Amino acid sequence: MRSVLVYRTVELRSDTFTRPCDGMRKAMYNAEVGDVCYNEDKTVQRLEEAVAGLLGKEAGMFAASGTMTNLLALAAHCKRGDEILLGHQNHIYNYEGGGASALLGVAFHPVATLGDGTNRLSDLREAIRDDDFHFARTSLVAVETTHNKANGSPLPPSFMAEVGALCREHQLVFHVDGARLMNASVALEMPASEIVREADSVSLCLSKGLGAPIGSVLVGTHAIIKEAKRQRKVLGGGWRQAGSLAAAGLYALEHNVPMLERDHHNAQALATGFSQIPGVVCDPSCVSTNIVYFRVLGLPAGEVVRRLKEQYNVLLGIGAYRGDRLRAVTNLMVTEEDIARTVRAVAEIVGRTNREKVDRACAGFKETLLAG
Repeated sequence: MRSVLVYRTVELRSDTFTRPCDGMRKAMYNAEVGDVCYNEDKTVQRLEEAVAGLLGKEAGMFAASGTMTNLLALAAHCKRGDEILLGHQNHIYNYEGGGASALLGVAFHPVATLGDGTNRLSDLREAIRDDDFHFARTSLVAVETTHNKANGSPLPPSFMAEVGALCREHQLVFHVDGARLMNASVALEMPASEIVREADSVSLCLSKGLGAPIGSVLVGTHAIIKEAKRQRKVLGGGWRQAGSLAAAGLYALEHNVPMLERDHHNAQALATGFSQIPGVVCDPSCVSTNIVYFRVLGLPAGEVVRRLKEQYNVLLGIGAYRGDRLRAVTNLMVTEEDIARTVRAVAEIVGRTNREKVDRACAGFKETLLAG
């Protein structure tokens, strides 16, 4: 009987697929718990204080996801009829279900996102509404770092400072969607608190590169967090014994931040490998954290994903959920051997596809000769 080679799964669809290690599971099992709504869960309190301290803010609030903490930040800052300024490629605008509009009555005012995830300051300034009852009230500017659709780029500190100054000048709130903020901190070799120093509120996700199974923390002033907790309850997010989940976040912050540098190294190796395959378009110079976008010429992205999964047990995503770009996201579960196998698999698929095209062209040429 013919033997079948079985490959270990290489999970590159997203860093949200990480699973708790034994140490994290032990921390979760032994966590001190209590009712969060009664302010009696000591582990949740430690997590909120730890993230607030890490990001240089007064207080924090633990919630189920980054989408929820972003939404709660907008709820705490904005009134119905307000609008927020943000890039047209930002996660809040594209991939969070339109929650600000659907649930809060807050409008989006998108401006162009540049290739590095930033926005032109002139575009932001021009988009600010006059104080006129004909217009929605401009109340907040939101940015995203690292920026998912901009190759996982960390926003330059100079841009963050400029946005902060613009917000102060026009008395606007500055919110940072910092889903992968710690990746930005590692890539920029800068404390996270310095990156978001100008921000009024920041959302930090624990369940992406940091490797926790669930959770995100919103930080800001005591007043902002007090209002956000009220809105969290309204949305059904009143935690009870959430300490077991908070313990995973604490473990991630204490043990997994240094591992992000390895993820970045693996992403750079992956991009470099892809760039050396004829028929694959990938620019390693655009990769600075753990996200790699690339294209395979002449082969639909969905077909590449299917072949990699079925033939090699390598799981990739189609970049930004649709289109012809493919996305690979390195994470705690991905090894150097996985990177090498992924590059080989893509090379084999491209090579096989090219051979099939040549064979079809030759067959067509022969048919033409015979017909003549």
